[in-house]
Amino acid sequence: MPLIRFTEGFNGTYQIKDQTIRFQEDEGVRPYDLTYGAIAGCLYSTFLDVLEEKGLSVKSCDIMIDGKKRETVPTTIQYLQITMYVDSTCEEMELKKALAVASARCSMVQTFAQVADQIDLELKTKASVLEGK
Repeated sequence: MPLIRFTEGFNGTYQIKDQTIRFQEDEGVRPYDLTYGAIAGCLYSTFLDVLEEKGLSVKSCDIMIDGKKRETVPTTIQYLQITMYVDSTCEEMELKKALAVASARCSMVQTFAQVADQIDLELKTKASVLEGK
């Protein structure tokens, strides 16, 4: 079971398995940093499941995720932007279709879709990025 311990304000550690993550007011990880990582991890895991079902694969994937929180309390997510840069020999359109299915199945994306006004998902193959598309 993870242990989160705070001392003297917002200074803490999150211990899970053999890893420790530091929370700190100015230099450490902030709660939404972990949230964005969890969303990206969940979406990618679900994406891999969908790819397997379709007989597709990827070599690697870089995910950039950013969001905007509401200014009113509770400051839930108002907007999420998720961009996946995929290295694959598969057709880009097939990968985009798989991402659409994955986002509909991903529990974390769907959880945040309940409060966000907008979630933008974008997939680019590394080949299209090199071509400037």
